[in-house]
Formats: sequence, structure tokens, C-alpha cells
Amino acid sequence: MAFDWKSAGRAPELELGDHKVTIKSVRRTKRDGTAFTSSDGSPQLFVVYADSRGAEAGQMFTLSEKAGWSFAGLLNACEPPFDFERMMIDRIEPAHFANEVFALRNLVDKQRTLHIRIKLLDKVDRNGNPIRDISPIRPEFAQVRTTPPASQPTKPAAKPTEDELPF
Repeated sequence: MAFDWKSAGRAPELELGDHKVTIKSVRRTKRDGTAFTSSDGSPQLFVVYADSRGAEAGQMFTLSEKAGWSFAGLLNACEPPFDFERMMIDRIEPAHFANEVFALRNLVDKQRTLHIRIKLLDKVDRNGNPIRDISPIRPEFAQVRTTPPASQPTKPAAKPTEDELPF
């Protein structure tokens, strides 16, 4: 089997459907070190979900008061649930999660699970790829598969000709 340069070191991507996941990691900065921000300058947080097999999906959240409903949906989908009463007493706002240490301590937890639903939108990105929509959902609304889908047989790759070999 040929080495897959495109996916080397990358986790498999979660397929379409409902999944029980944990929050594997959070990121506040791009590879170049600059912070994720929305078009209006609000801080953003990239959340990486992973299932028990290690397959992943990621979702960006804007941490503003105006967009807080979306981030609250993530927290509300978690089991065990976040203590919203305590968060209000402590005056925790979405912007607190812009502190990566705070976000790591409060979100990345192997004991806390949630369900997400992945579906395709009727849109494509600037590269022509279909856009995937990821939504945290309450467990009672999830339709998680009990077994992973059967893998599809693949056709063996043709041997390259001598002219096709770069070295």
C-alpha cells in the first residue's frame, strides 16, 4: 500500500450523521500565531471533537455576547451538564473562553461527552468543496450508530509507469 502523504499525521474525519464525542482540544490561534477573530473583531475559539475511534471534526465559535447563544448550545449539549447557575454567579461570559488556559481547563474533559450532528449544506467553499454543518445536540435527540459503517472496498492503485516516477 502506498504512503498517503495527504493524510499523514491527521486523524480521520467524522462522517455525516450523529456522533457521541468528547472535546479533544481547543485552539485560539492560527498556525501563524495570530488569534482567531470574527469579521467584527470578536474573539473566536476553534473546538476539536473526537469520537472513541479518534475520528475528528472541528467547529469555530464566536465568543461575543451577541453570538453567545451558539456557544451556549455547545455547553448545553454536554453530559454531565455545565452548571449555568454557577457560571452566572461567577459572571462567566463567552469571552472568558477566549483565554485558552480557561477554555482548556473547562472544556477539554474526557469524562464530559456530547453529541454532534454533521450534515452537508447546499453550499460550497471557495475551493468548491461542500460545506459541512456541525451542530451540538442534546443526547435525547441524537441518533448515534451503534457500529461504525462498513468500509467500502477500494480498487487497488495502478502501478506507476517509469515515466510517472519523480525520482
